[in-house]
Amino acid sequence: MSSSGSITTTDSGRATPPPETSTVSDTEYAVRRRKHLDLIKQLRAIGAQADLDLPRIVVIGNQSAGKSSLVEAISGITVPRDAGTCTRCPMECRLASSTSGTWSCQVYIRWEFDAHGQRLPEVAEQPFGVLITKKADVELALRRAQCAVLNPKSKPESFVRMSAEKVRSHNNELKFSANAVCLDLEGPGLTDLAFVDLPGIIQNAAPETVKMIEDMVVTHIQGNCLILLTIPMSDDIDNQKAARLAKQVDPTGQRTIGVLTKPDTLTVGAVKSKENWLAVLEGRHLKTAHGYFCTRQPDDAERARGITPAEAREAEKTFFSTTNPWSTSKHRQRFGTENLVDSLALLLSKVIDETLPKLQMEVAEQFAACSSELAALPPPITSDPSSYVLNLVLGLCNEVKQHVEGDVTAASLVQQNRRTYALFKRDIRDSALLFLPYGKAAEEPKESDVHQFFRFDEDVETNIDEYADDSVSGVHGKHLYLSDIQQHIRNALTRELPDNVPYAVKVMLIRQSQESWGALSAECCTAVTTAFQKTLKELVNVKFSRYDHLHSRVTKILTDLVRKQTELAQERVRGALELERVPYTQNDHYLQQTKAKYLSLYKDARSGKLQLPAQQPKKRRRDRGENGTVQTSAPTPAVFSFANVPTLAPTSSSPAGLGPPPADNPHRKLASNARVFGLTGRKEADATPIAKAPSGGGSVAPVSAFTLGFGPSGRSTAIPQSTTSSEQSSPEPVYKTPNRLRNKGAEASDSSTPLSEPPTPAVVEQRKTNTGKKGKKRGLSDEEREERENQALSALAALGYHVTAADLGKLNPPDVYESELELMAEVRAYFQIAYKRIIDYVPMTIDHSFLFGFVSAVQESLIEHLGLGTSNAGPRCAAYLAEDHRILSLREELLGKKKRLESVQSELDNFGL
Repeated sequence: MSSSGSITTTDSGRATPPPETSTVSDTEYAVRRRKHLDLIKQLRAIGAQADLDLPRIVVIGNQSAGKSSLVEAISGITVPRDAGTCTRCPMECRLASSTSGTWSCQVYIRWEFDAHGQRLPEVAEQPFGVLITKKADVELALRRAQCAVLNPKSKPESFVRMSAEKVRSHNNELKFSANAVCLDLEGPGLTDLAFVDLPGIIQNAAPETVKMIEDMVVTHIQGNCLILLTIPMSDDIDNQKAARLAKQVDPTGQRTIGVLTKPDTLTVGAVKSKENWLAVLEGRHLKTAHGYFCTRQPDDAERARGITPAEAREAEKTFFSTTNPWSTSKHRQRFGTENLVDSLALLLSKVIDETLPKLQMEVAEQFAACSSELAALPPPITSDPSSYVLNLVLGLCNEVKQHVEGDVTAASLVQQNRRTYALFKRDIRDSALLFLPYGKAAEEPKESDVHQFFRFDEDVETNIDEYADDSVSGVHGKHLYLSDIQQHIRNALTRELPDNVPYAVKVMLIRQSQESWGALSAECCTAVTTAFQKTLKELVNVKFSRYDHLHSRVTKILTDLVRKQTELAQERVRGALELERVPYTQNDHYLQQTKAKYLSLYKDARSGKLQLPAQQPKKRRRDRGENGTVQTSAPTPAVFSFANVPTLAPTSSSPAGLGPPPADNPHRKLASNARVFGLTGRKEADATPIAKAPSGGGSVAPVSAFTLGFGPSGRSTAIPQSTTSSEQSSPEPVYKTPNRLRNKGAEASDSSTPLSEPPTPAVVEQRKTNTGKKGKKRGLSDEEREERENQALSALAALGYHVTAADLGKLNPPDVYESELELMAEVRAYFQIAYKRIIDYVPMTIDHSFLFGFVSAVQESLIEHLGLGTSNAGPRCAAYLAEDHRILSLREELLGKKKRLESVQSELDNFGL
């Protein structure tokens, strides 16, 4: 508003009033201005100033700056005067000229704020008392109205006829109020004008009082406001706090109009001060867009004598025309109250003219924004409280059920639980003891891959890949060698018969493999309950967040139910784990089958026949640390497959590694081997004996059309019996026969013959043939392996031995650790059975006892604890539905604003904008 209110301009660009010869109230412009003022008056009466920046004039000044005298001069009335602060609320004066010859005043109170200073949703301007027709009655009416404003808890009617003494002595509830006392003044000699008079700014008072007044002033002079700043010429302008506040909100002075008061206080000898103030009036110092005016008001003696407004104006003219330096100034239009009033009226009219066209669009924009904010709020409750709460509860229960059951629109919880259960399966599987078929760690071949003893192809489940980042896990189980197993057996021996492994050793090893199951199950249960509670919290917040009381009550009920179902699920999971403490299964076939596979695997590894699997691309496992970050561990070795176990093929040589049977009883040895191999298709007496090998070396003569022989990678070899230490190149140790496996009838020299001997030179040569440049075993192609397996199985079938390829591993010779290998295979096989049980039992128990148990109990629990079926359900539900005070206040505020804007729009439409 760089040029607001400028009607004509001087060479300096400052606004000046029209020539004194024109009568402003008689012009056509005055009629339009009167209509504009009436519109602004009506808009302020309905509280439009709370939403719209309406044009206005605000009078501010320090205490004792002559502000009250200036207000009296402009309005023609007497305002209350007391020692100290007298004005304690805004006073809005609305002047209207009249040609009827009568004068009148109506006092109003505009209630915009409550006792705590909060804006009311609906503004009301109420008349206070009757219409006043005598100017002398105005002062007491203003005192009474201000007293009513300062006591909002009392009825305003109680102050209308209160005596002046009681008004002065009344103990007010508030020191200051933002509610305004309004005066509608109409009469001859008045100029169409409106302004707001604020309490004088004080400095010698309590800090909170000083701040309260300054905040009120700053609030009113913001925006589209002309600031009428009163400055006494008896003081330095730099001492005026009002001037500093005006400078704060209007730094360029585009909206500030200065009024210099009390020029008669400058003595005749104050020549320098007069010259400085004259420079300000003439625009040579402290320039503003609208300049400064100077007025002279009656002093205390003149007021006591009862000077009239007309006499006061005449005395003012005489003073400025006879007193230097004012009488010699060329800016005569800057002196006198009448010039000031006319200029203010023109400036305000100009601002109104510029503002009104914009109001229509601003009202429409604010109305649309207000309607949008209201639509975003939850609608107020209009139905029966009990029915409303019941519908909320049923809706929540239905949504919880959908999430637990995995509805297509609510699948996140079930998907997360599937991943949790997949990780639980992986962790349980990885807890197996890792049995290594070597005497001790030093005897383990360097190229050994521990994963081949850990799990089978059938256990590498692909479903974990779908839910977990680390489908290939590491080997976490405890490593146990044959010497460890042997030591366990020795420690547990009591009264067992020879070659009998104590049952306690099996139980001990089985329980060792299950040591982590309790913690893993608890971790799984915690993950599921945590995920469910997160989902439940989100559902409750969506349903009940707008009702603080109901939200907290429902949260408490659901928390207790979650705790109850969690404890039940944990108890039943512990029960399922307790069942696994005693080894038991009726799945005999799977147990024996798995045991045979592991035993075959262990024996092949010990005899050097186990072909290492081809190197697969190594995956890196990602574990989550305590802080939830992803950590990467070392690459995981390849997984063993039974497809890599060597097969049989017909040959004319002796079995590798078996050595010749004892000379004293070849038939018995063959029968023993048949039992070990599991070839029970013929009786021992009918078994064909195997011929002895010549003592000088050479090949063994065939017993029938063929014999069985194995190279380290499944290839047929001719195996001479004579070897030397220089020809021996295999790293495998020589296993001596334990006492329990020795032939009791053999000679002493034969008793030390190993049952599993080192590979012969032919075997070594064959291994070299099957080894690549980097020492890796070449192995057989799939076609070669299948062909040789078929040949071997066909030959055995022709002899009446009906076996499968999986049974061929049983052809390995008896071992010094035969009992230990049997024990390892049996414990490992039982782990497979128990592991497969527990990975189903625990998730099923959690689902049934916790998730579905919660769904079954939640509706009944909420209805019971919320008291929906009781006789006082209505009042209780009404209390539950008491809205958050913030939402309630916001809705009331928006509704009040919407109503005000509708009223403003109606006034603008009636005005013709």
